Amino acid sequence: MICEEFNISKGMLYRLKKKREGILAQGFSTSEGTIGYELNAQVYEIFRNLRSKGFPINGPTLKLIARKIAYRNSNHDFTASNGWLYRFKKQFEIKFRILHGESRSADKEGAENFQSTFNDLLENYGGENIFNCDETALFYKAVSKKSFVEKNESHSGHKIRKERMTLLLCCSYTGEKYKPLIIGRTKSPRVLKGVNLREIGIEYDASCKAWMTKNIFENWLSRFNEEMREKRRKIALLIDNATCHAVSLKLSNVDVIFFPKNTSSLIQPCDQGIIKAFKNHFNNWIMKTIIYDKNPAGQIDEAIKGITILDAISCSKLAWDEITDTSIQHCFEKALEYDCREKEDIEESLINSDIVENTILESF
Repeated sequence: MICEEFNISKGMLYRLKKKREGILAQGFSTSEGTIGYELNAQVYEIFRNLRSKGFPINGPTLKLIARKIAYRNSNHDFTASNGWLYRFKKQFEIKFRILHGESRSADKEGAENFQSTFNDLLENYGGENIFNCDETALFYKAVSKKSFVEKNESHSGHKIRKERMTLLLCCSYTGEKYKPLIIGRTKSPRVLKGVNLREIGIEYDASCKAWMTKNIFENWLSRFNEEMREKRRKIALLIDNATCHAVSLKLSNVDVIFFPKNTSSLIQPCDQGIIKAFKNHFNNWIMKTIIYDKNPAGQIDEAIKGITILDAISCSKLAWDEITDTSIQHCFEKALEYDCREKEDIEESLINSDIVENTILESF
């Protein structure tokens, strides 16, 4: 058997057959000498195995794997050059991407158990009375590092600003959007003096590090409950079990329901695209503000300095208004009605590179 001869799996053999023409056209002749097909096949097989377990693999790690295999095969002249790495990535269509999120460490069984009870929630409350809220950091002066450039233009960027606020978004299964809460560092910023935030449609609070705190969340939850009481609505509020959410309030019109531990990345609607869509719209509005309202005569760094908390608040409201009811409904459906066993773990947690290298070395 070919698989036994070259020590590769049947799946690997099938993939090599599919890419046969490209492999033959490309060849493997390099400055290190002729590299056998079995070396690249074995490197690719190990790469796929490590990625399936969540290990982040970079260029030096791939070279390490290749050198270990070559040495084991008595090919002591092979050095895994940059040229070999380039051809290897091109051959197997490997791209370098940033890994995001927490999905790999999530509790899928807990998520499935929670989903099994969701139909009961729909029957008891109705979709219009099932809400989800979640916080996210908002670096309101950190404009995008990606841009269209001319062919011969230098790709120099700018220093990323670290000014941050915390944003709380809340919306319902049917797409109803509650006014956002923004948490800054200063209780009464000078730029907000005389500004009626209620007319803008934003709530504002402050903590020393601009983080959500238990006290701020309790105050927000009390206001939210009072508004639901005035509207004579009984709602279910789905939230994760963050420490700041561990409140002991007695609420008349809001039933707080916690997601199981380590499941929010799988079944929390705000994490399934609502927050991401908001940030995309927010960044667009911030850039429009810089270009059209701040009249940037100097460099981008000078223009960014002119962005204020009021600008961030206004752009937050505009961005929230752009999120459609349909988009929110899709995110709720994606989060609470999908099959955890069939969903691909696109977002993955990063693992320390030292652990990766030691694991690779031990595996040989």
